[in-house]
Amino acid sequence: MSSNDNANIVRESMGRQHYSPARVIIAVSGTIQCGFELRSNIDFTTTNNSNSNNDNKDEDSVVKAIFLGYAVVRGVKMYFDIKDTMAREYDAEKPHRVNPAMVLTGDRLDANQYALYLVDERACLQALLGEPRMLTMTPDAVRIDLDDK
Repeated sequence: MSSNDNANIVRESMGRQHYSPARVIIAVSGTIQCGFELRSNIDFTTTNNSNSNNDNKDEDSVVKAIFLGYAVVRGVKMYFDIKDTMAREYDAEKPHRVNPAMVLTGDRLDANQYALYLVDERACLQALLGEPRMLTMTPDAVRIDLDDK
């Protein structure tokens, strides 16, 4: 079988598959929680323009993040990244703006409260794009102990 035959088989099988985005649970702390300016960053937004017969083909469709509750996570310590006047994110209209910086310490005495959301998996990358600083999402970095007191 030639490589072209293999490529055709892959194309045919891919054409039959239907992509259905999964929902994932994310834990956020700070500016993405409800009530903060970046909360909408974890809602997935897409333009629906695939059907030419649809009168609303250019309307945005939004898959909203669903708030699940709060969780205390041990082994994580929050520091505040306070913007000074030389920082590229400094805004004279919001001079007290800060960003939380989470550090994994592994120390059980360090703890942070996270807001848990069920989100469309595509929102994870979308939330990181366009930010003026390095943001990360780290899968499986912490464990939520449901029996923690």
